Formats: sequence, structure tokens, C-alpha cells
Amino acid sequence: MREINLFGLDQAGLIILTDSGIRYQNQTGGEACDVKVCEGVFAPMDNEMLVDGISYHQFFQTLSDLTRNLLSISDSDADQIDRLIKASCAVDEISIDRERLEESREAWLLVQVTPGQDMTDFSGFEPFNAVLTWPNHG
Repeated sequence: MREINLFGLDQAGLIILTDSGIRYQNQTGGEACDVKVCEGVFAPMDNEMLVDGISYHQFFQTLSDLTRNLLSISDSDADQIDRLIKASCAVDEISIDRERLEESREAWLLVQVTPGQDMTDFSGFEPFNAVLTWPNHG
């Protein structure tokens, strides 16, 4: 299977979990530098987004702070992350996959995405599972 290394990633993105013949890997878990891999399609997130006065940098800095060095997340962590995402992402509904908390960690969150009706980045998509990933600063 073909594999793409995201270690040099300088922005966040979603790996849409689907059979694609391409696997993506990224360092995760902060200082643990644990490598996670999944098959799918990579969709970069907008580096210039401003939602409710929160810049892209502020959003992902806060997300990194909430998940710093975590190798799994709790329901409480997921609640905080969901609140941040809901306040920051105006079009598509993105939420932590509560069935896969033990697989989520810093720079690698298993999420469920429900595309918005208008102005969505995922036109024609039904709700899907994905990995929200970003540069690991471990």
C-alpha cells in the first residue's frame, strides 16, 4: 500500500477514513512521538480561517494545549474539545468519536463529521468518520 508521511505538515487536516489504497502517518502524542497510521483521503484545513474572532493559530494552539502529551482522551477531554470545535467551526459539524476515545491523542483525534448545508468544504458527502491531525510539537 502507498503511504504518505505527514511529519512535515504545517497545518491541520482531516484524513477521511475510507478505502483509498493510501495510508497517512503522523507523529502524535506530544513528547511520546508515537506514529499513527490510517487509510483514507487527506483534506487540508484552511490556514486563514477566522471564526468567532478565533484565528487558525489560536484554535490549534488551544487544541494542542488541551491534548498536550495525551496518549488517549477521556470523556471530559472530549467535552472540552467538542466545545472548542463547535465554537470555532461554523459550517461543518465536527465532534469527537466517543466510541474511539482510547485512539485519540495529541495531534490525532478520531472525529465524526457532518457536512453543513451551505458553504461546506465537503459538498456531496454524507456524514463520515475522520482523523483530525495537526503538527505534533513533542
